[in-house]
Amino acid sequence: MMNDQFGQLTSAMKRQLSASASGERMVFEEAALEDCDLELRTIFERALEAMVIFNDDGNCVAANPAACTLFGLSKEELIGKALEESMDSGCDWRQGLSSLLATGRATGEVKIDPGDRGYNSWREVEYSATANIVPGLHLATLHDITDRKRAEEQLQYHAFYDSLTGLPNRTWLLNCLGRCLRKAKRRSGYVVGLLFIHLERFEIIKYSFGHLVGDRLLKAVAFRLGTCLQPPGTLARVGTDEFAILLEDINELDDAIAVADRIHQELTMPFQVNGQEMFASANIGIAMSPRLAQETELEKRRSQNGKGFTIEESNEETSKLEHPEDLLRAADTAMYHAKVMGGGRTAAFDPAMHLVALASLQLENDLRRALKDQELLLYYQPIIDLCLGRLVGFEALVRWRHPKRGLVSPGEFIPIAETTGLIVPMGAWILHEACRQLREWQVSLLANKGSAIAEVYSDLSISVNLAGLQLAHPGLVELLDQVLDDTGLEGRYLKLEITETAIASAPESVRGMLLQLKQRHIQLCIDDFGTGYSSLSRLHRLPIDTLKIDRSFVRNMSDREGSMEIIRTILSLARNLGMDAIAEGIETAEQLAQLRELGSEYGQGYYFRRPLDAASAAALLVSQPQW
Repeated sequence: MMNDQFGQLTSAMKRQLSASASGERMVFEEAALEDCDLELRTIFERALEAMVIFNDDGNCVAANPAACTLFGLSKEELIGKALEESMDSGCDWRQGLSSLLATGRATGEVKIDPGDRGYNSWREVEYSATANIVPGLHLATLHDITDRKRAEEQLQYHAFYDSLTGLPNRTWLLNCLGRCLRKAKRRSGYVVGLLFIHLERFEIIKYSFGHLVGDRLLKAVAFRLGTCLQPPGTLARVGTDEFAILLEDINELDDAIAVADRIHQELTMPFQVNGQEMFASANIGIAMSPRLAQETELEKRRSQNGKGFTIEESNEETSKLEHPEDLLRAADTAMYHAKVMGGGRTAAFDPAMHLVALASLQLENDLRRALKDQELLLYYQPIIDLCLGRLVGFEALVRWRHPKRGLVSPGEFIPIAETTGLIVPMGAWILHEACRQLREWQVSLLANKGSAIAEVYSDLSISVNLAGLQLAHPGLVELLDQVLDDTGLEGRYLKLEITETAIASAPESVRGMLLQLKQRHIQLCIDDFGTGYSSLSRLHRLPIDTLKIDRSFVRNMSDREGSMEIIRTILSLARNLGMDAIAEGIETAEQLAQLRELGSEYGQGYYFRRPLDAASAAALLVSQPQW
């Protein structure tokens, strides 16, 4: 059949030749045409591109091997077959054929099924057709663009979707949010709500367990967040540990708060990841489209909902939230406000929050500068042996002398340091400075062996707080080795205080690291004991030396019988586990007497001394006070 088509093509060319040549020239050119016929057949057969010749009805009359491969048919099966039988019914082949017959050329894209291999085997094909290469016959060249299409789809997917969770990403969210805000302007009563969700302490989990476990936890959280939604709500991942929920066409702020409440409730349930039980909590910020601010009675919800939220008060400010970036930033700002309120809470956007966020950002920038310019300093609070009534150590407490603001409260800058990761370099400086200072006192005050003061303070120790992020940091042991080597302090004089919450959330692998610290004779304390969720069985497995009784129990000893019993229980637990116990926050002689009666060995608090600068602490040592 194909030979007939090429014969027709050659005959047509011969007729064209006879009209313009004669004699010897015609004989010569006919011979050349025969060679051309052979060459055309060879090119057609060996072409890498699929080529088919078809008639006016779209039936194949000739096909090269590449076309047979593309269609998944033998030459015998393909010739005589209507080409569109192998094509997806939704493609534009029939329209292209009409255009070809009308104009002489056609291009387009079709989907071809190369045999019975299911939907996933469809090939995306680009074609270019020329009409009437001989009367009634047409030539189409087909190019398989499946791989290119899939690559484009992958690029499109990665541009708008998160590869880890499969959720829409920030770009997708902003595009969709833009459409919703435009709709809110056109439709009366159409309200858009946006929830910004930040997972707490995810960085610590990632540092402790590794990126793989962190990724699996994120996927589990994403799935659980999705269960809190109903259409047309949409969940997106907008950052490493940040998600957003777009709520379309809701009635009021309470609808968004209800979703936030469901999220908090869902996150109270533990996650099982790689055989580890993990807990997650979140801070959630809510921002609403401007129309709500014009239609809602704002003053009726200026209250706490149990999760701690506030509502926007200024229509003028809220009406500026007309762009998707503005609304996302407002929800982010509200989330930060929820974090400042104590964590695990929800806050609705209030324009005044912008000022708080700006102040916080300024404080963060100042803190970075403070680390570089050495604006931080340490104060030292005495730790007392309650049996002997004498000083046995100090707890090092960081302070910040701001060049403009003066002393900044640790309650202001420590949360920022923990959130931004600045706590790691700050903590390294605190460790080094505290160890250096104790070693300086040892050399200057306690060097004369046999002297009364050297005898009294022979075991003087320094306690340094260790944040959860520091505990999870892989270089902690090496850092401590370097600090002890640089300062010349023996490890037995250093105590590290770790909060009960940090211990509870740390992986089992942290035990190996703590054992390395014990090999260096460094002592380990659990700070704020009684306020967290540590397992007693785990506590027994960890090399802990000291339990620090939280100040809240000491403060309420006289007023609440329960606090007294908790202290009694902690003291008994410490004795049974071979640990010391330190009571924090002693402020009155009555509290001191009660603790001594209960058998508390050590204590600290304002009753003895407030935190002192280095010079005052040295003077206190020299005075050898008794209590």
